[in-house]
Amino acid sequence: MSWMNSQLFLGKEPLQLEQIVDSPLLGIVEGPGFLAAATSDSITLLTRTGVLIDRLGQENLPGRIRKFGSKADSFFIDTPNGQFRTTSSFLSWTQAPSVNEQVAWSSQRPTPAAVRKQLLDTYQGGGISLQQFLLDLHSGRILGIGPWISDLSALAILLLAISGIINWRRLPR
Repeated sequence: MSWMNSQLFLGKEPLQLEQIVDSPLLGIVEGPGFLAAATSDSITLLTRTGVLIDRLGQENLPGRIRKFGSKADSFFIDTPNGQFRTTSSFLSWTQAPSVNEQVAWSSQRPTPAAVRKQLLDTYQGGGISLQQFLLDLHSGRILGIGPWISDLSALAILLLAISGIINWRRLPR
């Protein structure tokens, strides 16, 4: 799972979530039949295929998340208020003693270059085709200028043609 520009991706496919993900992922842990992705102020629960199960916002958490991890069938978050534990239901949080050594804390890792390129292609597209560029150039919609430049150019060509005919008729023979 990856995060880029307020969008979560599973593989190279963007996840269709109801809300944007404002902050980068702090970590992802696997549960029985689901994935849990944590940011500093939310935990998003997804099926393994990327379908949204639930989203726990700041109001459902005991504090801002600094670390996210798991151990056996429990999930842990580290907050400024201490460490807290919950089960796979994510319904209630209980204060946990310091468990740094036993918990497998999830961590951020840089996205591999090949995956990053796939994400950028998916997010931004593959660029503009030559045909689309020529159509935009011809219609005057290139660079956001609009069709006014194209209209002014056509008007200038028409004026040149008319003035050329007038001057040609005035020439002595």
